Amino acid sequence: MAKTLRRKFISLILIFITIYGCYLYLSNSNSATERRNYVTKVVNTESLFSGERIGSSTIEIERYHSAPPCQSSPFILLAVNSHAKHKYRRQSIRKSWGSTISQNETDNLPAILWKTVFIVGIVKDNKIMEQVYEEARLHKDIVLGIIDENRRSLTEKTVLGMLWAQLYCQPTFFYKGDDDVWVNQFRLYIYALQANRSFEAPTNSFWRGFVAVDNRKPIRNKNSKYYLSMQDFSGDLFPPFCSGFAYILSNHVLQEMTRMIKEVEMIPLVDDVYVGLLANKSGIRPSLEGRFHLRSHFKDLNQEILSALAKHRVLTAKDQVLFKNISYRHYLTQFCNKTMKRQNIDYFDDFQYFYQFNFHKELNCSDINLVI
Repeated sequence: MAKTLRRKFISLILIFITIYGCYLYLSNSNSATERRNYVTKVVNTESLFSGERIGSSTIEIERYHSAPPCQSSPFILLAVNSHAKHKYRRQSIRKSWGSTISQNETDNLPAILWKTVFIVGIVKDNKIMEQVYEEARLHKDIVLGIIDENRRSLTEKTVLGMLWAQLYCQPTFFYKGDDDVWVNQFRLYIYALQANRSFEAPTNSFWRGFVAVDNRKPIRNKNSKYYLSMQDFSGDLFPPFCSGFAYILSNHVLQEMTRMIKEVEMIPLVDDVYVGLLANKSGIRPSLEGRFHLRSHFKDLNQEILSALAKHRVLTAKDQVLFKNISYRHYLTQFCNKTMKRQNIDYFDDFQYFYQFNFHKELNCSDINLVI
């Protein structure tokens, strides 16, 4: 009798597990189908290249959860590659250097001075994806690609960011970076402003970053995470390229690079190398800008921060905000000292805009010791 009851009990448990498993499968299938219903193809690029293909690849964005097109062309658009699960990195960037900064449009500058979007892919974890959807709804700064999140998809994400920028924003300058980078916001803005005023940016030459010198040979060791097969890349030497953690280029260069995407087959994993191939095809060469810090240059933290346009491997929200405060206190001190001495001040109006948007108050020299 006891054995019979035990068998019936086990049978009921197995039936329940089977039914619940079917329910989960159907739920996941439906949610995947629902996500696909919101997909819009960006790259067979009918809108960019009149239907021409990008190599043999197709990249898609999920329109329903992706950032809307720019209402006006920004001066600098920053496209940050970010893993779906890196919610807290994105949040720390928004709090430090990633907020949108705008002004009244002038003859020389657009209304949007600084705008950041995050290029994010898809993971199988529904909980993480629901968090991404909610984040996208709140901030409207995520470009969600139908791209599996893994190391070999980095090139697809970078290409998506470039194409989205060119198709939907047409910025004066385009910055590409990763979500473990701190950007010296005001300094990078002035850097681009000076380039724009010197008429250097519209030429083919304005592509600046940490130019790779020692790692231009493809790695053929299958045990390396950077392994590339001969099918991935058959050459013996990569063309010059900027390291992918952070670089900036002009709209002219962005146009030339995106135009070449249809002719250069995408290679996985090494997105910065692929951008170098696009540039090489366009006759564009990168220029070394030593203030893009791949590694620390100074032992003194203040000196390191103030000398950098962008700094790699900044992983915590605490450091992102700390670096922002150190940099703004420095600029505030400089401007206030010049004001008190009644000296001419370049870029003072620009600094006021950036200060106000970052600290939500008018610039006041009594804040010198309060910023940090």
